[in-house]
Amino acid sequence: LGPLRIMPINQLNLDQNPWTIKVSIRFKSEMRNFYNARGEGKVFSFDCIDEHKGEIRAIAFKQAAVKFFPLVKAGGVYIISKGQLKLADKVCADNNID
Repeated sequence: LGPLRIMPINQLNLDQNPWTIKVSIRFKSEMRNFYNARGEGKVFSFDCIDEHKGEIRAIAFKQAAVKFFPLVKAGGVYIISKGQLKLADKVCADNNID
């Protein structure tokens, strides 16, 4: 294995996989329950910023939420990879992150 290839958030695109980013966590939500037509489970989100001031919101559902909620801390620095990229739903988003 070679060194990690960290990329800026602003260079991520929907067709790209794999990808790896290094971010600081600006905000972490509370864990909450969700119920919809596809099922139910736990969910939380966290807002990230990289050294280039690129921003992205990560959302963890179900087992991933249970696994990562106790590990992710506001102010912490993390290397994140292997997530699914989606455009933000501007109708539901409460921030200016794309």
